[in-house]
Amino acid sequence: MNLSRFSNNEYTQLLDENEINNEIHKIRKLEDIDRFNFQNSRINKCLINEVEFNNRKFNSILNKLYIVIGDKNKIVNSSKLDVVNGRKYSLNYLYIKKYNISVFVKDKKNVFREIIHQVLKNDINLRMNVSSLENI
Repeated sequence: MNLSRFSNNEYTQLLDENEINNEIHKIRKLEDIDRFNFQNSRINKCLINEVEFNNRKFNSILNKLYIVIGDKNKIVNSSKLDVVNGRKYSLNYLYIKKYNISVFVKDKKNVFREIIHQVLKNDINLRMNVSSLENI
């Protein structure tokens, strides 16, 4: 997946053309994400609002986006993931200390969907290069 831009005003071209298994694919809506397996994928580069973010893990990017959003209620009310108040002591939950919430992050695909959902909903500019995607 080449470096692609995600933002609210570019929703119809969520991802640019991508070469995956020698085929060109386009993702035009969130549901198209279901066509890919993210379990072995790797983020090679990530820019949030044109600033490079060096921690290239899906959970870290989600955490950074929540901090950029800056509003706990906005995050809790709009999240597509399970969000609970306080710290949930489980490997499947990401604790966001700033907001004292825990977010269910077991599946990379759902985390990626949440990343894109929050970017579109909150008009955040995100550019990513993701490799090792597999078709389902």
